[in-house]
Amino acid sequence: MDGAALYRLVEEYAEFGIHRTGTAADHLTAEWLAVQLSDRGLAVDRDEFPFARWQADGEVTVGGEPVDWIGVHREWDGAVPPGPVHAVARSVGHGGEMPFDDVVAEATAAGCTSVVLATEHHAGSLVAVNRAPGQATGFPVLLVPGRLGDRLSEAEVRVDVTATTVAGRTANLVARNDVPGDPLVLGTPLTGWFTCAGERGTGIAVLLELVERFAHLPLLVVATAAHEFDNEGLERWFAGWDGAARAVVHVGAAVASEEPDPDGGRRLASTRMARIRGAGHADAMVEALGDARYTTFVDPEQWLGEGAVWQRRPMPILSLSGAGPWFHTPEDLPEASTSPEALAVAADAVSRAAALLLDG
Repeated sequence: MDGAALYRLVEEYAEFGIHRTGTAADHLTAEWLAVQLSDRGLAVDRDEFPFARWQADGEVTVGGEPVDWIGVHREWDGAVPPGPVHAVARSVGHGGEMPFDDVVAEATAAGCTSVVLATEHHAGSLVAVNRAPGQATGFPVLLVPGRLGDRLSEAEVRVDVTATTVAGRTANLVARNDVPGDPLVLGTPLTGWFTCAGERGTGIAVLLELVERFAHLPLLVVATAAHEFDNEGLERWFAGWDGAARAVVHVGAAVASEEPDPDGGRRLASTRMARIRGAGHADAMVEALGDARYTTFVDPEQWLGEGAVWQRRPMPILSLSGAGPWFHTPEDLPEASTSPEALAVAADAVSRAAALLLDG
């Protein structure tokens, strides 16, 4: 598959819209990927499970003007109570997971009924934050673009927002070919906060390239939902998996995301990482992955994302993760985050590293 074909896959993924778990885009993405895997000769099972989908709707205004915002997931239920807003001009972190206990304590002490925070981003964008079970404070916390940070301390901030939880469903996809033997496991997440072209789309495209390159081997593909909620989809599937594997390649976030380079063009982002365990050709893998600008760790103590789940089994692992400039933002679109050239280089490097992992 050439770079242009990989880029078309990223575009198709992004066209489904906002990829939050349990949404229509989530369901359409699973159907689309099932067809992609079936077309490549795999038998696909849809592993559905119930998902309580939280959503917040309404309006946030700063100085009387509506602004973009996102509610911190499952932080509260019902209408935000009327009253003063604790509007904080300092930024909060770029993606990832984080607690909000301190700022909620500040708001409560000040007699406020909600918190509005500006998010940290080099271009002042709105950045969503992953949430693990049990993190909720029960207090309304809403995020707005970082470019509004100064205005939060100068203008009136009003919140007219209601949060609801509705019963829904999502699904993992589990696919196999008919080659006998312990499989090479290929895993990737499907969901995220916004369009996720660089964050998720590039990983799905590279995973499909791996399916083609290793079609002669026994394959098990595990594409999971609910990444943004502490890897809930993989956790559910992994808990019931009693099979063996020859090796695991986890194709995580921002596999082929780009960043600006000093010459005014773009290059593969330096904020992308690879973690390797159990490889007989680790040095050669590091060299192969270096061609795609991965920072590589051999036998690390810390694992990120779904890689932290996969590494619980004593198997050889290559786990890819990281971020790009538009990670967790609405601007994570194909044209902003990646290119055919970046995808081709990343897919080739990952394929060569995976072959070395299997050879070790």
